[in-house]
Amino acid sequence: MKCIIVLIYSIVLKAFLHVLWSFTRVIHVPFFCFCLTAGLTVSSSIRILDKRQDCNQLGLKNCQIKNCPGERIAKPRQHAPNGPEVGPHHLGVWMDEHGPVSVVNVSWTIKSDEPEDEPESLRMNITIPDPVNSSLSAAKQQPEGFQVRERRRLLVIYSLDHPLYKNIVLKLSAFLATKCGTEVFLDLLDSTRLGVLGSVQWLDWHREQIESSKDKILILCSRGVKAKWKAMCGDKQVFLREDARSPMGDMLSPALSLMVPHFIRSASFEKYIVAYFDDVCSEDDVPSPFNITLRYKLMKQFEELFFRILNTEKHEPGKVNHIDGLSEEKYHQCASGRALRDAIEAFHAYQLEHPQWFEEELLESSKTSSEIYSLFRVHSSVSEALAENKPVIALESTIITHGMPYPHNLSTAKEVEDIVRSEGATPATVGVIDGVVHVGLSSEELDHLARCKSSMKVSRRDLPYVVSKGLSGGTTVSATMIAAHRAGIPVFVTGGIGGVHRDGENSLDISADLTELGRTPIAVVSAGVKSILDIGRTLEYLETQGVCVATYGASKNFPAFFSPQSGFTSPFHVFNPEEAAKLIASTLSLGLQSGILLAVPIPEEHAAAGQLIEEAVQAAVTEASVKGITGRDVTPFILQKVNELTEGKSLQANIALIHNNAKVGSQIACALSRQMSERKCRGNTNRHGKHSDSDIVVIGGINVDFIAKGKAETLIFGQTNPGSVCQSFGGVGRNIADSLSRLGRSPLFISATGADSHSEAVLHYCKHMNTSGVARLEEQSTATYCAVITASGELSLGLGDMDIHQQITAHYVSQFEKQLSSATLVCLDGNIPVSTIDYVCSIAKKHNINVWYEPTDSDKACKPFLSDAWKSLSYSSPNLAELRTMNKTLGFPTPEVLPSSVEEVLSVAVALSRPLLEHLHCLVVTLGESGVLVCGEHEAGSVNLQPRKQKKKRKLCAVHYPALTVTADETMNVSGAGDSLAGALMAGILQQRDTDSCVRMGLLAARLSLASPHPIAPTLTFDSVDPNKVKTQEWPKPSFMWID
Repeated sequence: MKCIIVLIYSIVLKAFLHVLWSFTRVIHVPFFCFCLTAGLTVSSSIRILDKRQDCNQLGLKNCQIKNCPGERIAKPRQHAPNGPEVGPHHLGVWMDEHGPVSVVNVSWTIKSDEPEDEPESLRMNITIPDPVNSSLSAAKQQPEGFQVRERRRLLVIYSLDHPLYKNIVLKLSAFLATKCGTEVFLDLLDSTRLGVLGSVQWLDWHREQIESSKDKILILCSRGVKAKWKAMCGDKQVFLREDARSPMGDMLSPALSLMVPHFIRSASFEKYIVAYFDDVCSEDDVPSPFNITLRYKLMKQFEELFFRILNTEKHEPGKVNHIDGLSEEKYHQCASGRALRDAIEAFHAYQLEHPQWFEEELLESSKTSSEIYSLFRVHSSVSEALAENKPVIALESTIITHGMPYPHNLSTAKEVEDIVRSEGATPATVGVIDGVVHVGLSSEELDHLARCKSSMKVSRRDLPYVVSKGLSGGTTVSATMIAAHRAGIPVFVTGGIGGVHRDGENSLDISADLTELGRTPIAVVSAGVKSILDIGRTLEYLETQGVCVATYGASKNFPAFFSPQSGFTSPFHVFNPEEAAKLIASTLSLGLQSGILLAVPIPEEHAAAGQLIEEAVQAAVTEASVKGITGRDVTPFILQKVNELTEGKSLQANIALIHNNAKVGSQIACALSRQMSERKCRGNTNRHGKHSDSDIVVIGGINVDFIAKGKAETLIFGQTNPGSVCQSFGGVGRNIADSLSRLGRSPLFISATGADSHSEAVLHYCKHMNTSGVARLEEQSTATYCAVITASGELSLGLGDMDIHQQITAHYVSQFEKQLSSATLVCLDGNIPVSTIDYVCSIAKKHNINVWYEPTDSDKACKPFLSDAWKSLSYSSPNLAELRTMNKTLGFPTPEVLPSSVEEVLSVAVALSRPLLEHLHCLVVTLGESGVLVCGEHEAGSVNLQPRKQKKKRKLCAVHYPALTVTADETMNVSGAGDSLAGALMAGILQQRDTDSCVRMGLLAARLSLASPHPIAPTLTFDSVDPNKVKTQEWPKPSFMWID
């Protein structure tokens, strides 16, 4: 019946709109489809927007026509579609700032057949195609200067904060669809598919579709988004009135659960766009995971956001893209833009009148849909401790649900948590409650698990089923390790781990605990392996899995749960918490992705008589076999039977060993926390001295270089030439960061590589550098470069696969904004996108940061000069051809042919440097075998290289330094000499050395590079380029010249 109702009214409404189209000339906007439930009847009325026929003024405020109304007006009802239960509605006409846009407002009165149900009214806005304009596509409405070649799709994630905010989201979607030609996926516009798939499946389907394409996900941050994110991290649950009204319920919480794990991967940064309406929201409404990226203010930065949607750069070589009508000043000049502006202004006015509007929208609920959709819940005490780098101990819960009878299980769990707290750590008991994995349980939740008689035993295998069915259960070692690792907890305490069952060589009954230890980097503190298992084969299997096993204490004897000795030994042992912590830290630092088993013997005073318990174990095993008990039911049966046979002594020993493990594990966690903090402080002091981590930031390319050097002076193309080929690691940005690292600095290097063997090799080679800013991207190839040089060392041919450098986007780099804004110097190479250069220059301008631009080659030298970004540069180190490109980009006259004689070269270099020095502090022009020309502010007979504190009128000069002699036989590599020069110059400048010393350091570093098979010589040290310590021929005297 309900389908028939929907069909009839859809046909009637479409027919009516077609008739109305012939009488009105208005623009088309898609309208919503309502899915009506059975037993409902519908009535409708229509309100039409129109304008005065004799008014052609733009906007009501500008209208000078006498008696032109400045407000919406209504006309008598006409042509409204008839239907059952028609209410006293009317067809109206209202003024819309004199724009040629009319909107049909349809009010549906929905009445249930049930007498006790109150009727509800829904209102929707519909507009009808204008026969004059309907043929114009969104693409054709774009200006000629920029054409949208491919329609993009956009999934919008938001919170139903308020009806007025929902209206803003709807109006933004309409603006994106009509003005921008973007296909918008919004839950409010897809209720039919949502009803079929369900919210989680609907979101996941769209996410997968977008992640496999070039399309984007837009996250609109607001008060509700921030509050629901905090709720997912353990704060008070949040449920809003609009969530309750919406047939879809809370869509944001499941969206965050699905999106955030993908968002925080560097490879996914490009897929997500974070924005907020700054008139009704603020920067404080952005959840912490999204602070690592750019946050767009709407509608101030909508044009930049739209270029992100299009996967297009605003700045391209030789031009700046612009789309008319998307700026903050112009977006509201179209109908959908005006509607969006009105919606924003309406909510802003409401907020001013109702300062507590968000609190008023909150519903009190102890069990909300957001709680249901969050698959992992971290208790607030745990998340706070982790955020402050305090020690946290993960605890399993099968001991509560299956290990001991009630109330011993509950009292033991609380006692264990108290022991952890007394040692200075935070307990994080892991369990599954109603399909949600909890990391950290409240007292009520502990009691619930302890009393629950239907709890499941949850291992890795069982997690998906238990979560999907909304069940509860105790987590085994493997499931607890998964949850702890996801939460970032490195130490986990349990009683004993599972292992290879007796007769396992035939049954292949092997606990998932062992395989989990082989693939999850968690330190598991236990009393060894349960004595009911085959301990020898268990240790063999752990060795096969690559798990480091160590006994805690003076002996290597491997404990057997109830007994301190099992007859087997561990490969290693650690004496105290500090040694155990060092072992854990080493394992984590190596990145082996496997765990550690720390076996802690039960205290002798609590150990039951070994022979008595062993006899009881054997008897229990036999009985289990006779009764046909197998699989997961074996352990609880045997433990219970052993407890009966030993008259409770085994239970007392069980509790004692768990208490002891908790104490030892907490001490280890505290020691690990101290060591990590000390290592971080010591590392900062050793590497940086008085400098911070962000002392220098280098952003640029990283390459694997193949250098082919011919034996002949002239290479013959088309045939094989004799020579030698070697592999090295380069990239301009990498070379400069390498040079600085070898000269005593520790720059943060930001770049991108593929997740391939080349990447592994180059990062291993760069282990002396801070490469924490290098993104490893799936389905991308690490940049490679092949240089063919002659016997004399001259470059004959170069080939490069550098596409991955375009992934060093402003969006990715923005996560390092804190380091950028506090850096002493930022170095950019020309490989990175124009938008990234513009972004860094904007940060530099805001925080008065010195930026050094290394152009890389003539084609890329223009990038900062396509906009005013170049005015934020302090230094640049171009060669003569690159310097010419910079001038040509700015429109200054340049020579067609570059000179060859030294005198003419210097003259042209000085002339081309002069215009750039209006804003740049200093130019270092590299002249190959002719040396270096340094141009800038005159000071004491030379050029002042030290960063200027303020811009002022200055006298300019240039100093020419001849190159050091390097013979053809000595030359092995020409790809890194310029980068070595630049890196050594930067190091000298940051040490506040005089200009002569800085340049000579650079020349010495360049000479080392030319004589090395590597772009940056491995022998490069500060002493090797210190002019006061290096014995060389007498330095040629530099020549000085004034710059007019």
